[in-house]
Amino acid sequence: MINQYDRTLNDVKDKWSPTERAYIEKLFKANINESVVEDLDIYIENLEKSLMLFHKQKMEEINKIIADLWIKTYQGNDIRKIEIKSDIEPSSRNKSFNYRITFAN
Repeated sequence: MINQYDRTLNDVKDKWSPTERAYIEKLFKANINESVVEDLDIYIENLEKSLMLFHKQKMEEINKIIADLWIKTYQGNDIRKIEIKSDIEPSSRNKSFNYRITFAN
């Protein structure tokens, strides 16, 4: 994209006044910046999705380990299993988790 703009500027360099060239150059830079911001937004969104998926998978792994250890070590009949649950804080600008331990009979 930048190379395309450079070629366009070089092709018409002699046809435009310095003011017109400066305007077109600023316009090109603004377009490039806008494209970069759009790309970064897409990157951030995909990164957040990947991190959320990773977090979910790790929590499942941890809960499986806890369940296995609970079955092996707990001798009582009142609690069948324990697990860690996480909720995303809805009002937070940055992702924030609330964790809690639950017991199932």
